[in-house]
Amino acid sequence: QSVSLDDRDPQRSATNAASIFRIPLGTGGNIVIVDTAPTIGQPATFEAIRTADLVVLVSTPSPLDLATTAATAQRIQAERSGPTRLLFNLVQTNNRFFNDMPETAKEIPFPALKHFLVRRTAYQTAQLYGWRALPPLHREEVLKVAIEVAELLQSQNQTVRQ
Repeated sequence: QSVSLDDRDPQRSATNAASIFRIPLGTGGNIVIVDTAPTIGQPATFEAIRTADLVVLVSTPSPLDLATTAATAQRIQAERSGPTRLLFNLVQTNNRFFNDMPETAKEIPFPALKHFLVRRTAYQTAQLYGWRALPPLHREEVLKVAIEVAELLQSQNQTVRQ
Protein backbone atom coordinates (compact mmCIF):
# COMPACT_ATOMS: atom_id res chain seq x y z
CA GLN A 1 0.00 0.00 0.00
CA SER A 2 1.14 3.55 -0.60
CA VAL A 3 1.04 5.69 2.53
CA SER A 4 0.96 9.46 2.99
CA LEU A 5 0.78 11.69 6.04
CA ASP A 6 -1.66 14.56 6.53
CA ASP A 7 -0.28 16.58 9.47
CA ARG A 8 -3.09 18.67 10.96
CA ASP A 9 -1.36 19.20 14.29
CA PRO A 10 -0.07 22.78 14.73
CA GLN A 11 3.16 21.39 16.24
CA ARG A 12 3.98 19.79 12.86
CA SER A 13 6.07 17.06 14.53
CA ALA A 14 4.59 14.46 12.17
CA THR A 15 5.85 16.53 9.23
CA ASN A 16 9.34 16.33 10.70
CA ALA A 17 9.02 12.56 11.20
CA ALA A 18 7.68 12.14 7.66
CA SER A 19 10.78 13.79 6.23
CA ILE A 20 13.05 11.51 8.26
CA PHE A 21 11.15 8.38 7.26
CA ARG A 22 10.57 9.61 3.68
CA ILE A 23 6.78 9.44 3.94
CA PRO A 24 5.03 11.73 1.44
CA LEU A 25 2.91 14.53 2.89
CA GLY A 26 -0.67 15.12 1.84
CA THR A 27 -3.57 12.86 1.04
CA GLY A 28 -2.22 11.01 -2.00
CA GLY A 29 -1.67 7.56 -0.51
CA ASN A 30 -3.94 4.53 -0.49
CA ILE A 31 -3.60 4.85 3.26
CA VAL A 32 -3.55 8.38 4.67
CA ILE A 33 -2.41 8.79 8.25
CA VAL A 34 -3.88 11.97 9.72
CA ASP A 35 -2.05 13.39 12.72
CA THR A 36 -4.28 15.71 14.75
CA ALA A 37 -3.78 17.99 17.71
CA PRO A 38 -3.79 16.26 21.10
CA THR A 39 -6.86 18.27 22.10
CA ILE A 40 -10.14 17.20 20.63
CA GLY A 41 -11.56 20.72 20.35
CA GLN A 42 -9.72 21.59 17.13
CA PRO A 43 -11.92 21.77 13.98
CA ALA A 44 -9.32 19.79 12.00
CA THR A 45 -9.49 17.03 14.61
CA PHE A 46 -13.29 16.80 14.37
CA GLU A 47 -13.12 16.68 10.59
CA ALA A 48 -10.56 13.87 10.69
CA ILE A 49 -12.68 11.91 13.20
CA ARG A 50 -15.80 12.25 11.08
CA THR A 51 -14.20 11.20 7.80
CA ALA A 52 -11.65 8.55 8.80
CA ASP A 53 -12.02 4.90 7.84
CA LEU A 54 -10.42 4.05 11.19
CA VAL A 55 -9.66 6.20 14.23
CA VAL A 56 -6.85 5.11 16.53
CA LEU A 57 -7.11 6.73 19.94
CA VAL A 58 -3.72 6.72 21.66
CA SER A 59 -3.30 6.63 25.44
CA THR A 60 -0.92 5.45 28.08
CA PRO A 61 -2.35 2.83 30.45
CA SER A 62 -2.15 5.14 33.47
CA PRO A 63 -5.43 5.95 35.28
CA LEU A 64 -5.07 9.72 34.82
CA ASP A 65 -4.50 9.43 31.07
CA LEU A 66 -7.32 6.90 30.75
CA ALA A 67 -9.76 9.29 32.42
CA THR A 68 -8.96 11.90 29.76
CA THR A 69 -9.06 9.23 27.07
CA ALA A 70 -12.53 8.10 28.25
CA ALA A 71 -13.83 11.66 27.89
CA THR A 72 -12.29 11.91 24.42
CA ALA A 73 -13.81 8.54 23.50
CA GLN A 74 -17.28 9.84 24.38
CA ARG A 75 -16.77 12.79 22.04
CA ILE A 76 -15.57 10.45 19.29
CA GLN A 77 -18.66 8.26 19.73
CA ALA A 78 -20.85 11.33 19.29
CA GLU A 79 -19.07 12.25 16.03
CA ARG A 80 -18.84 8.92 14.21
CA SER A 81 -20.16 5.41 13.89
CA GLY A 82 -17.13 3.92 12.13
CA PRO A 83 -14.50 1.73 13.73
CA THR A 84 -12.29 3.16 16.45
CA ARG A 85 -9.53 1.37 18.35
CA LEU A 86 -7.44 2.13 21.42
CA LEU A 87 -3.63 1.98 21.14
CA PHE A 88 -1.62 1.85 24.33
CA ASN A 89 1.59 3.84 23.96
CA LEU A 90 4.53 4.51 26.27
CA VAL A 91 3.76 1.26 28.08
CA GLN A 92 6.09 0.26 30.90
CA THR A 93 5.97 -3.50 31.21
CA ASN A 94 7.27 -3.73 34.76
CA ASN A 95 4.47 -2.12 36.75
CA ARG A 96 0.88 -2.50 37.89
CA PHE A 97 -0.54 -0.37 35.06
CA PHE A 98 0.79 -2.91 32.55
CA ASN A 99 -0.72 -5.82 34.45
CA ASP A 100 -4.05 -4.00 34.69
CA MET A 101 -4.14 -2.96 30.99
CA PRO A 102 -6.79 -5.48 29.88
CA GLU A 103 -9.08 -4.45 32.72
CA THR A 104 -8.50 -0.70 32.40
CA ALA A 105 -9.07 -0.87 28.64
CA LYS A 106 -12.67 -1.78 29.42
CA GLU A 107 -13.18 1.82 30.62
CA ILE A 108 -12.87 2.93 26.98
CA PRO A 109 -15.84 2.05 24.72
CA PHE A 110 -13.56 0.95 21.88
CA PRO A 111 -11.58 -2.29 21.60
CA ALA A 112 -7.88 -2.05 22.32
CA LEU A 113 -5.42 -3.18 19.69
CA LYS A 114 -3.80 -6.43 20.77
CA HIS A 115 -0.36 -4.92 20.15
CA PHE A 116 1.01 -1.87 21.97
CA LEU A 117 4.12 0.28 22.01
CA VAL A 118 6.53 0.04 24.91
CA ARG A 119 8.18 3.17 26.26
CA ARG A 120 11.57 3.23 24.55
CA THR A 121 14.12 5.96 24.04
CA ALA A 122 14.96 4.17 20.79
CA TYR A 123 11.82 5.66 19.23
CA GLN A 124 13.08 9.15 19.93
CA THR A 125 16.43 8.19 18.42
CA ALA A 126 14.61 6.93 15.32
CA GLN A 127 12.92 10.31 14.99
CA LEU A 128 16.38 11.79 14.58
CA TYR A 129 18.16 9.09 12.60
CA GLY A 130 15.45 7.08 10.87
CA TRP A 131 14.03 3.57 10.89
CA ARG A 132 17.42 1.83 10.71
CA ALA A 133 18.38 3.39 14.04
CA LEU A 134 15.85 1.09 15.72
CA PRO A 135 17.08 -2.29 16.93
CA PRO A 136 15.26 -5.19 15.19
CA LEU A 137 13.14 -6.04 18.25
CA HIS A 138 11.82 -2.47 18.41
CA ARG A 139 11.12 -2.41 14.66
CA GLU A 140 9.13 -5.62 15.07
CA GLU A 141 7.02 -3.96 17.79
CA VAL A 142 6.14 -1.06 15.48
CA LEU A 143 5.47 -3.39 12.56
CA LYS A 144 3.06 -5.50 14.62
CA VAL A 145 0.99 -2.40 15.39
CA ALA A 146 1.16 -1.25 11.75
CA ILE A 147 0.11 -4.66 10.43
CA GLU A 148 -2.78 -4.85 12.88
CA VAL A 149 -4.01 -1.42 11.76
CA ALA A 150 -3.56 -2.32 8.07
CA GLU A 151 -5.56 -5.54 8.58
CA LEU A 152 -8.35 -3.55 10.24
CA LEU A 153 -8.40 -1.14 7.31
CA GLN A 154 -8.43 -4.00 4.81
CA SER A 155 -11.33 -5.73 6.54
CA GLN A 156 -13.17 -2.38 6.75
CA ASN A 157 -12.70 -1.79 3.01
CA GLN A 158 -13.91 -5.31 2.20
CA THR A 159 -17.00 -4.73 4.35
CA VAL A 160 -17.73 -1.45 2.55
CA ARG A 161 -17.38 -3.10 -0.89
CA GLN A 162 -19.78 -5.97 -0.13
